[in-house]
Amino acid sequence: MVTGGLLQQAFLLQIICRHALRILALHRNAGIQLLQRFFIEAGEDRLQQSAICG
Repeated sequence: MVTGGLLQQAFLLQIICRHALRILALHRNAGIQLLQRFFIEAGEDRLQQSAICG
C-alpha cells in the first residue's frame, strides 16, 4: 500500500512539473515576442524620424 501511494505521488509530481515547464515555455515565448515587437516598433520610429528630418 505504501509503495502505491508513493508511486501515485511521484506520478502527480511529474504531471505538475510538466505543466509548470509548459507554462514557463509559453511565458518565455510571449516575452520574446513582446521584445521583438518593441524593437521593431522602435526601429520603425527611428526610420520615420530620419525620413522627416532627412
